[in-house]
Amino acid sequence: MMEGVLMQKFDIYGEIHDQPKTWELVIEEFEKNKEKIGEFLSESDGFFFTGCGSGYNASVYSRNSGEYFLEKCCFDYQASEIKFFSESIYKKGTFKKPATFLFSRSGDTTETIDVLKQIRSSKLSKSFGITCNEDSYLYKRSDFSFSLSKASEKAIVTTKSFTSMALLPLLIFSELLEENGYYKELKKLPDFGRKIINEYENMGKVLGQNEDINKFFILSNLPNFGLAREVKLKILEMTLSWADCFNTLDFRHGPRAVVDENSLIILFLSDKAIEYELDIARELKEMSANLLVFGDVVPKDFYNITDNIIEVGEKISEWLRGILFLPVIHFLAYYKAIGKGLNPDEPKNLTYFVEIK
Repeated sequence: MMEGVLMQKFDIYGEIHDQPKTWELVIEEFEKNKEKIGEFLSESDGFFFTGCGSGYNASVYSRNSGEYFLEKCCFDYQASEIKFFSESIYKKGTFKKPATFLFSRSGDTTETIDVLKQIRSSKLSKSFGITCNEDSYLYKRSDFSFSLSKASEKAIVTTKSFTSMALLPLLIFSELLEENGYYKELKKLPDFGRKIINEYENMGKVLGQNEDINKFFILSNLPNFGLAREVKLKILEMTLSWADCFNTLDFRHGPRAVVDENSLIILFLSDKAIEYELDIARELKEMSANLLVFGDVVPKDFYNITDNIIEVGEKISEWLRGILFLPVIHFLAYYKAIGKGLNPDEPKNLTYFVEIK
């Protein structure tokens, strides 16, 4: 009974569950605007991505995906870096018509708005604003704006807004490509997301309620590294636990010194490096670490290492499937926060957005 009351008490629980439906709505909205978006970006010879917090994590994810899909030069910068060093940043390469994607749930984050004002006044770049708030400065003043209003949240912590911000550029990249099957894969994500939530919420709950786990390491190679950053942020802010993220193989070079039986290693599998990732998993198991593995078709050898495996099983591209795993992390952090007597809607010292006066 108490558990049911707690789940109903906090807005974030419903927002985690809402994600697949929200993705459907984002895809529908994109369908309505894809021709205008394609026209707006058609002459852009380079892409920049920026934001703060979760907005910056979406930027890292989008930059890596954009370079892979479009074979164009893409860059990600924290908004304050562009604010202070914009002239040197936009001199990279020989761009004549770059486009800058600005991510902000509220659309009023001070550093992100400062960047928008700066690139508008200097004409260094076209601006593409992505926000959940149509009344915001970002939405009203960007050269092109995309509304994620259906992804807006009551909770301070970003869940469905972040995964929607991560999904949108993938849709854009797939539209800019000629003759590809990626868009068809993306349209299947909502159904796959429902499957993941239905099958694996309990796994997130069990791991979140494990009181022995107090350190979290998130490992990923290039396709999902921006998501690994977001997982770290969600665990830090919701559970007030120690968390950090690393390139998978680079974890050997120092960080594994602090691994023990109280550690949970969250491992995003790729396709191209999976044999090396298996070696890492074996090493970590020998250190008594707990493992949570995300993959598409996961080799049987991983099941000899851990029972905590989330498998899509649909042969989805390693560059597209990552957001499917975020709801499980959200559940893990939610139940960890509840177990520690914390409010997962309103983490300590945080506000809905950062405004610097």
